[in-house]
Amino acid sequence: MIQSKNSQILRSVPIRAGAWKWQVNSQFHRTELVRYLEAPEKLVESCTELLRLDPRPRDTLVFQRMFSDLHPVPLIIKRYRAQKMFASLHDRLRPSRALSAFEKALALGAIKILSATTVGASQVRWRAGRAESYLITEQIPDACPLREFRATNCDIGKQRRVIRKLADVMVRLHEAGWSHSDPSLSNFFVQNCDGEEIRIVLIDLDGIRPKRMDSLSVMSGDLAQLFLRIPMSVSEQCWFVAHYGRVRNISSRKLRAVLTREMAREVPALIQGKTRKIHWQTGPDFLPKRVWAVMKKPESFLSDAELHFKNTRVVTVARVPAALKGDPDLVLRRLNYGKFIHRLKDVFRPSRAQRAFHRGILLEQNGIATARALAAADVRVFGWPCAAYLITEQIREAQPLSRILNQSNPPLKKIAMHLASLLAELHQRNFSHRDLKSSNILFDGDWKPFLIDLDGLSHFRRLNNQRASADLARLAESVCINEKKIRTAGLQFLAQYCRQRSAVSDPRRLAREISAQMAL
Repeated sequence: MIQSKNSQILRSVPIRAGAWKWQVNSQFHRTELVRYLEAPEKLVESCTELLRLDPRPRDTLVFQRMFSDLHPVPLIIKRYRAQKMFASLHDRLRPSRALSAFEKALALGAIKILSATTVGASQVRWRAGRAESYLITEQIPDACPLREFRATNCDIGKQRRVIRKLADVMVRLHEAGWSHSDPSLSNFFVQNCDGEEIRIVLIDLDGIRPKRMDSLSVMSGDLAQLFLRIPMSVSEQCWFVAHYGRVRNISSRKLRAVLTREMAREVPALIQGKTRKIHWQTGPDFLPKRVWAVMKKPESFLSDAELHFKNTRVVTVARVPAALKGDPDLVLRRLNYGKFIHRLKDVFRPSRAQRAFHRGILLEQNGIATARALAAADVRVFGWPCAAYLITEQIREAQPLSRILNQSNPPLKKIAMHLASLLAELHQRNFSHRDLKSSNILFDGDWKPFLIDLDGLSHFRRLNNQRASADLARLAESVCINEKKIRTAGLQFLAQYCRQRSAVSDPRRLAREISAQMAL
């Protein structure tokens, strides 16, 4: 006997209808219902609307039918029938899936978690050598699967409310000692989508199981399954974690860190080919769903030549379009090891992709603009490098400095001032790029500069002026400094650089040091 959310006492009533044993919701225990339950297989045969067919690993059929003399709301009939004899024997030794879902629905009502109202569930019965059972529930009014809701172009406020409602459901499950092992887009319904009070309704309760949720690692493992099965943008994941942590009085930052580690464990370690293994390293932040898809099969995202930025014997760089609206596009870089010397050097050190990944995170932590590094991996056979991958976010409307300088009337003063501030900050924090050429500097639509190709980046305890001027000399060599407009912008660049960096105060002296470095 369980107290429901509407203060009515619900209980399960065992009945026998013909050759079938049923557990029926006390609200629906009427003679008309018993007459229908005597032959549930005939109910299924007479249904004309098949809602879902799931052939793996169990033959599960879902039907909808209207019983005007029994109930004003359409009913959903779900038939479970094991395909294999071993599964049938296993079902014989335990309560049927239908009966288990029936009891879980009553238990969820006690902790104020909405689920489809159950009418009845049958025990296992043998038919044609296989176990068979049925579950009957009400249709959820004014609701759609979370998959359909996510496909609609709703406003960001409604998306945020749905994410918070989903977090509330997981909070109540965990506080009651329940785990959801099958959190998919089709197992959550969004009710009252057009109203103010949006609700999340659970269906297919087979994956809900009792589990002790007394540690952060157990909770994060359950939430990691949710994030991997339900595509969310990084901002939506942050909304979820912030709301979950606030309700359960858990540090959001600590929960995010544990969740990232749990999600990384779910990434398969194998890639195409039986002998090649790939081990990914991810950053401290949440990863979009698209990143996990790229990490599973990176080669499939490099096959389209139209998406290539660059494809040589040394490196292949391709754009990976975003899967969800609002997510950034990705850039996938693969080292092809076209030069033997590169392969030989990487035997004794991390690959260029790994070095660029770790140094990109280091720059981001120091507030220096760069393409956000998301994941990196090496592919080795007995320690011999075969390939390496790097995944970064694509900078929106990005153009390299080399292309901008070839345009007719670029805003050279704005470019020079912004770039000087970025490089002064880079050197002020004791970093040296070591390959600072115009193709390794990108500008977005607002003319904000970003540094890329960071595998040569070095960090010093104290960066001397000679190393800093060598960086600037490498940049000067890659641009056309003979034109008058470039020389004027160069003077503005040096003046801004000296104002921003405390170790250098004289632009003329800096210009002489750069000229000396270029003469070497």
